Amino acid sequence: MSVATARKAPAKKAAQPTKAEIKAKLEASQKAKILERLASGDSLRQICSLKGMPAISTAMKWAATDAEFAEQYARAREAQADLMFEQLDDVSEDATKAKSAVQVNGLRLKADNIKWKLARMSPKKYGDKVQVGGAADLPPIETSLKVTFVVPKR
Repeated sequence: MSVATARKAPAKKAAQPTKAEIKAKLEASQKAKILERLASGDSLRQICSLKGMPAISTAMKWAATDAEFAEQYARAREAQADLMFEQLDDVSEDATKAKSAVQVNGLRLKADNIKWKLARMSPKKYGDKVQVGGAADLPPIETSLKVTFVVPKR
């Protein structure tokens, strides 16, 4: 075996990731953090105000243009609503332990705020409105009218 064939070829440097690959990896990481924190109860405003997170407008753009992220975002919002619903029990428990009417009123305001948000976040599940028909998932309301003409007697 000759010296030339015994030498190994120098190792090639690993290819540097492109800017597009770096951006895609960063976006994926940010999207995952947004979904995780939404599901754990944080608001999108709180999440996007953190260092290293995108602007709210960017997160909303992702939800509007990325079908996969939009689906995951909707599921995270559902989990967030369910968590908020669970918090109502904690608020009412705190109200029973309140030492003054001011504390009770503050907790009532908090509970009302949570209920208001829930009704808007998930109206079918937590809303007050009862739909009787005409919605996409309900049959249309059927009405009928019967008119009978009567000739007066003379």
